Amino acid sequence: MAGYILDLTLTDVKFVHFVPSVVAASAILVTRIIFDIKEPWEHSFAYHTKYSQHDLTKCVKKMAKMLLSVKLSKQKAAFSKYSCKEMYCGVSNHPVLNDDLLLKELANEETLV
Repeated sequence: MAGYILDLTLTDVKFVHFVPSVVAASAILVTRIIFDIKEPWEHSFAYHTKYSQHDLTKCVKKMAKMLLSVKLSKQKAAFSKYSCKEMYCGVSNHPVLNDDLLLKELANEETLV
């Protein structure tokens, strides 16, 4: 899922001002949040990346907004690529990505801590 999110960011100009490590860490955090992992940003992640969950808030919010609009986007390459069940388990069609309420909540949260 994080790989799919990262591929989507490659064609979205809103992510060019984030350093790549923030984008990668944010993709992991978004994935763990949408799959309802109990502790989405563990202490070991913060230790190894040097980013707190709060540091990733802006990027995470942009990713959630991007995921909300992916099916309306003209850029369909990543969506098509990750819909392949044999290679990527059809991750772009995963039911959790259709949970607009969760994604809207994530896109509008003031802070993730």
